[in-house]
Amino acid sequence: MKKKTRVIKTPEGTFTVAAGGRLSSSEELDILHDHAVELYRAAQFNECLQVMHQLHQVRHDNPEYLHTFGLALSGVGHHLLALSVLERTVALAPGNVRFRLSLGFAQMRSGNPAQAEATFEGALSSFPDDPDLLSDLACCLVISGKSYQRAEQLLRRALGCQANEQFLLSNLGQVLWYQGRLAEAEREFNRGIEIDPTSHLADVIRHIQATLARTPPPIDPSLN
Repeated sequence: MKKKTRVIKTPEGTFTVAAGGRLSSSEELDILHDHAVELYRAAQFNECLQVMHQLHQVRHDNPEYLHTFGLALSGVGHHLLALSVLERTVALAPGNVRFRLSLGFAQMRSGNPAQAEATFEGALSSFPDDPDLLSDLACCLVISGKSYQRAEQLLRRALGCQANEQFLLSNLGQVLWYQGRLAEAEREFNRGIEIDPTSHLADVIRHIQATLARTPPPIDPSLN
């Protein structure tokens, strides 16, 4: 009986894998993983997941592979499975801030901002100056209805580590807007746009400005 095979095409070559079979070398595994990462970045989550299923059968203890597998699962909406995989990723490589960020983001996507906050807070002692971590924790505080003031402090700290970063200025502008500090918010939005007026992020900031301009910010003194 002819064996069932599956063909995986990548820019580096075409791989034919027997169903349930194993890839032959670490180099092939890494090439396929790189291909899966590119699929994920292109938002081709189903295709990415198909490749990662193959890799997971062969190498289920590689943190980088597990991380991409978890991202792909989250991308197709399998949030509980993604959380399980990303938790294992962090357990295997607790010193990797990128893995912790992905776990926290997956927790937020699955509707668990309190868990995400705990994940980010836990990472902050090890990575106190990581701009992405500071920004994600700030966003988590806003989403969970906690302190806008601390969110602002975290974002300003992130900008101190990585000045002139559009996404940080956008997030800071929103936090200022929610506090009713409209002129300051507009200044930060405009700073973000001026960094690169033709970028996608500049368009995102303009969209945020237009949306917020139509909706007066809700002011809750308990959040300040």
